[in-house]
Amino acid sequence: GDDRGDRFLGDRHSDLVNIAATFDKIFKADNVADIMEGLREVSSAEPQDIEEKECSDVAATLLGDMESQSPLALCAIHSLMAKGDRKRRSETLESCMEREKIVQMNLLRGEDFRRWAESSTDEGYFKDWKHKTVKDVTKDEVEALFVQA
Repeated sequence: GDDRGDRFLGDRHSDLVNIAATFDKIFKADNVADIMEGLREVSSAEPQDIEEKECSDVAATLLGDMESQSPLALCAIHSLMAKGDRKRRSETLESCMEREKIVQMNLLRGEDFRRWAESSTDEGYFKDWKHKTVKDVTKDEVEALFVQA
């Protein structure tokens, strides 16, 4: 294939595998901003064939969905996924669920949830988050969500 297709899709022989390979690499990024940038790159690339068009459409949908969510919540989810990585042998389903419960409860008590709930805006349309982008969220703010109140 041409270099552009190989850059996104690699040398695969299945549409589903191509799409999964594309997004696997993107979602392994170290932070949410890089994940969103990877999705932006794929969604804005000029597709060379129907497979690349499908990848581009999926990336655009994922990016749009992420951009409509609370930047703090996105960073918290990314951190939860990293902390619950299968490679961490000390993790159990129970420890992951307990950690997720703490984070969820802290998010529900937080400013973003209050602003959204008081706005009566449908999910996906609210834009008045505390942070305008994921780049505005600090590591300390994310880590504070992991502390039981």
